[in-house]
Amino acid sequence: MPTFKGPVAIQQPGHMPRGLRLWPVLILLLVLPFFGQSFHYVKDVSVLWAISKAFPVISLPLVLFLIGCPPIPLVGLYLTMLAYLITVPSLTSIFSFDQNLILALGSQVKILPFLYFFSFLGFLVLLRPNFREVRFCFVFFGILTYFLLLLFGLFIPADWYDGFYSDESSRMFTHDDRGYRIRMPMFFGNVFLFYSFRAFLKYKHLWSLISVALMLALLLIFVKQRTFFVAQMGVLFMISLLTATPPVVRFLVIPAAALAAALMPSIDYFAFVINASETGVHVIRLLAAEQTHEFLSENMLRWVFGAGTLSPLGDIDLTDYFGQTFFLEDIGWLGNIFEYGIIGWLLLMSAHVAAAIYFIRNIWNYDETFSFALFCQIVYIVLVSILHPVTVAPGEFAICLAIMVYFKWVYIDPTIRTEPIGRSTFGVANPRRPAPRRA
Repeated sequence: MPTFKGPVAIQQPGHMPRGLRLWPVLILLLVLPFFGQSFHYVKDVSVLWAISKAFPVISLPLVLFLIGCPPIPLVGLYLTMLAYLITVPSLTSIFSFDQNLILALGSQVKILPFLYFFSFLGFLVLLRPNFREVRFCFVFFGILTYFLLLLFGLFIPADWYDGFYSDESSRMFTHDDRGYRIRMPMFFGNVFLFYSFRAFLKYKHLWSLISVALMLALLLIFVKQRTFFVAQMGVLFMISLLTATPPVVRFLVIPAAALAAALMPSIDYFAFVINASETGVHVIRLLAAEQTHEFLSENMLRWVFGAGTLSPLGDIDLTDYFGQTFFLEDIGWLGNIFEYGIIGWLLLMSAHVAAAIYFIRNIWNYDETFSFALFCQIVYIVLVSILHPVTVAPGEFAICLAIMVYFKWVYIDPTIRTEPIGRSTFGVANPRRPAPRRA
């Protein structure tokens, strides 16, 4: 494998194709929302929701296009994690909840989007998009996310918002003591947020900073999700600390962040969002955590291997079993330990940490803004997982890792070329990239 002396400026002319070809962009725009699980919990759009649920199986044949490709990184850890998460909880749930094997296996379908690492990577190898085309589609969906968030927030009538959750209710428009809230799928919105902030620090474009401020305002006004917002601010803090120039700015980031955190509760709106639901969500989450601790402590093997969970296709769910509102998604790491045990939780965290290390070792020196935003999204997923498990939307992590691997294959170790598909372009035709400098 070739080595390099220092970073290669892949954004220089000739290193990255300048044009946007029509067909790769259109195909990416068509399938990216499904790989990114944008409709996975949006029951309001039933057809797209159903396609999203089936998409891990529909897209699986794309794995065949990886035949003949370079060795896939992290494949041993990834397959071990998948095998454990599908088989072990299915077996333990038979003993913990007296389920049959079919229902037990059915309870793990939420794990299947992890397969997008292979199927989306195969899709990229088949389509051969250049990196600007992938970035354009992510930016497009990021802008669309915030535009729709503003549109919904301004024009959706109050009777569309549900005050309680049931199988028939909307999971997108809800209201509680924090007010009316929109549970917008934010994968592309987050990547665009991190991309814009990194672009501001790198290029000093004022419009990037303004767009970041507008995005954060929309998140506070319409989403009002405290955990997500704190994690987003944490990632922005990390970006500033690692990449701000000149270096003296990095020393100012810590006191500035501490001052902002201290002042935020004194502002009425922030105080309302932070303190709301103290007797609602917090109590439910605390009770669920206590029930989880008691249940796992009945048999110490449950702490090690997990207890599995009850299938949504069964006669009862965990709320019925425990006699109170109980969602594993509400208790983050503890919910993962409940279902998969400490071993399963360690495998999940190891995969995410290994993906971050892969970026740092292979792509970090190339200083490409979009790939850095994907790395930031993985960090964000880990931060949020403290209270919202990574198994809620594993496809987000999977396609971030797939794009990183594709980026390395095409632009760092150029074993795969981006070939033109048709003649239609949005600009300059796609030239072949010359071989990089070698040591």
